[in-house]
Amino acid sequence: MPSHSSTLYKIDGWGAPYFSVNSSDNVIVRPYSAKTMVHQEIDLLKVVKKASGSKSNGGLDLQLPLIIRFPDVLNDHLEYLQSAFNYAIKSQGYSSYYQGVYPMKCNQDRFIVKDIVKFGSSFRFGLEARSKPELLLSMSCLCKGSSESLLICNSFKDAEYISLASIARKLSLNTVMEELNYVIDISIKLGVRLVGEVRARLRRKHSGHFGSTSSKNGKFSLTMMQIIHVVKKLEQCGMLDCLQLLHFHIGSHSMTLLANGVGEASQIYSKLVHLGASMKVIDIGGGLGIDYDGSKSTDSDVSVGYTLEEYAMAVVQAVMFVCDRKSMKHPVICSKSGRAIVSHHSIIIFEEVSSGKYTVPTMSSFDIQRFIERLPEDAHSDYHNLSQSAVRGNYEACLAYADLLKQSCVKKFKHGSLDIEQLAVVDGLCVLVEKAIGASNPVSTYHLLIFGHRTIVSHHSNPSPRQTPSKKKRILSDLTYDSDGKIDKFIGEESNFPLHELEGENGM
Repeated sequence: MPSHSSTLYKIDGWGAPYFSVNSSDNVIVRPYSAKTMVHQEIDLLKVVKKASGSKSNGGLDLQLPLIIRFPDVLNDHLEYLQSAFNYAIKSQGYSSYYQGVYPMKCNQDRFIVKDIVKFGSSFRFGLEARSKPELLLSMSCLCKGSSESLLICNSFKDAEYISLASIARKLSLNTVMEELNYVIDISIKLGVRLVGEVRARLRRKHSGHFGSTSSKNGKFSLTMMQIIHVVKKLEQCGMLDCLQLLHFHIGSHSMTLLANGVGEASQIYSKLVHLGASMKVIDIGGGLGIDYDGSKSTDSDVSVGYTLEEYAMAVVQAVMFVCDRKSMKHPVICSKSGRAIVSHHSIIIFEEVSSGKYTVPTMSSFDIQRFIERLPEDAHSDYHNLSQSAVRGNYEACLAYADLLKQSCVKKFKHGSLDIEQLAVVDGLCVLVEKAIGASNPVSTYHLLIFGHRTIVSHHSNPSPRQTPSKKKRILSDLTYDSDGKIDKFIGEESNFPLHELEGENGM
């Protein structure tokens, strides 16, 4: 039943509003979130069959694994992010505006980058480039976007990189150099004036991922003393007007940490205005959380306890509070949300090529008797205790004595007093005991060909059903890794997962 599959795989938690299960028990994609009409829903199984089917049967004959992108989901999420900030700005009477930036480090796929520029053009959505290839791609895409979209350059600043950035400005792209303190001397030598930013090192640290980058020991930011030094150097060079943006980073945070961090950064912004810098933009960085497990928990590293609307409202209110107290013009608010924008819009489909499961050996009463006779003398007591516990129906004691028997025999094997055939029988006997008392929980392993796709083996994974799943537990193992390439941690902290049986010849 669809409701069973949806609950089992927690799709309504991590997948809403873009993923659900239809009446055929197949995963569907809802590209326009809650606004999606029934005829607009995309049956994922039908897409996969069309893509992987033979051309003679009307398919595309594509080989797995496949990455399937849904650009409408990307567009919808961009609009959702923008509308959340637009509402906060309008409701609070904020006099400036919000414009987002996509950090290309999250996914440099040119189709994704082009779509983000295309979909975000009407609300000035920009790009962040951390390498020269990313910068070149950004320049190519943004030439077709809004002239107000930010192109933030964040990388090692050598002469070639700065030269590319200066070309971007000559192309009328709204180019901003991060870490302006590193490029002053080179820009003077090249005779170019680049708009730039400084990244402030806040005194507040969060406990989530990348928390160390936001504290007083963060390696990517400047202390107040260092920021003042940059301001003075710019002033001496007649380039103070080049400093126009303040950047800081908190991370995937709680609302309290967010409000406090934005408040502290806004105070720094006001000081830079007071020192004569031509400040225009406050960049709150990335860290917009993703509810990977659907728990909406503030205590989880893979969830968030706030909505996008609450996030936007907290940012706007914190900036506005400081600016109004200082009688200062409201700055443009910028954020760099990467994974939060692209995470739902693409899916990787990989093939389960085979399966493996430990098969319980069959042992006759003759086999067991022969095994007992060949046991070392000191192991007979463990077997006797095991047998007596079974007769009494004390199953916990059975498992305990079976474990003692196995440990004793393994020790004998290591010392050479037990041969490998005897040890194998001990293993089989212990498995038979577990099965007889209902304590065994056999887990099949499905072998995959993922080919190292980093998008699959993340902190948590949640395979989606192709059909009604069986009650049998599975883990997923990647054959392209030497030994440890497997997925054995799933949504809800489960170490295995109920999946359907393999289809086709040889269980493929």
